[in-house]
Amino acid sequence: MNFASPVAVGDYLYGLGPTRNIFCLEAKTGKTMWSKEGYTPTTTERGHAAFLALGKNVLLLTDMGELVLFAANPSEFKELGRAQVCGANWCNPAYADGKLFLRDARELICVELLP
Repeated sequence: MNFASPVAVGDYLYGLGPTRNIFCLEAKTGKTMWSKEGYTPTTTERGHAAFLALGKNVLLLTDMGELVLFAANPSEFKELGRAQVCGANWCNPAYADGKLFLRDARELICVELLP
């Protein structure tokens, strides 16, 4: 893990690895199922990403303020959508009633997530 907490969906963990890669691993064995580079293009030594499990998907907030939705699928990485929602941050968002609350260095933001 690299400076970010993973999330569990079923028997798998999704998180940020030491090379700022997104990964899926089998929780019981630690076996890496897949790894994807390029989602935390920070200029600092350590990257940060916040992960939220949303049903059969995972929502990722990068340290550069981009939201990325991907399928919680241990067989392959499949991005479902992305949007730039804020500036640089190392904050964990909060989710309630279909709304995502997050902040960067300038403001607190509420993003409504559509089903």
